[in-house]
Amino acid sequence: MFDLDGIIDNIRTFFEEKRTAAIVTAIVILLFLLGLIGMMLYLNSKPAGPKTYAEPPFEADQKIILPEGPSVPDGYAVTREPSEKWTEQESRENFTLPDNSALNSLKNSNDKIVNEILGAAP
Repeated sequence: MFDLDGIIDNIRTFFEEKRTAAIVTAIVILLFLLGLIGMMLYLNSKPAGPKTYAEPPFEADQKIILPEGPSVPDGYAVTREPSEKWTEQESRENFTLPDNSALNSLKNSNDKIVNEILGAAP
């Protein structure tokens, strides 16, 4: 069926007659086999599961001291009930009417922004 002696003789004559081609062929076959083994090992290895990190609970070993912060000024309301309408006193405290120079400055800056946006648009 197989002539094993004939095949071995053919390989021997190939190595003797064409030495560089035989060495290159042997290297290619060896690299192919190593790659095949590496791929089989890679495919059969189990994938590593996701790494989980459990943060330990905080346990204070000393009394916690809060840093000194800015104090709240008198008359400052942290929370207040909103009203439908300001009283006359609240409007004087919290709202000031702008003068003409402030309005003109605002108008000029808005016009400048509009001109930058529009540019040379038709």
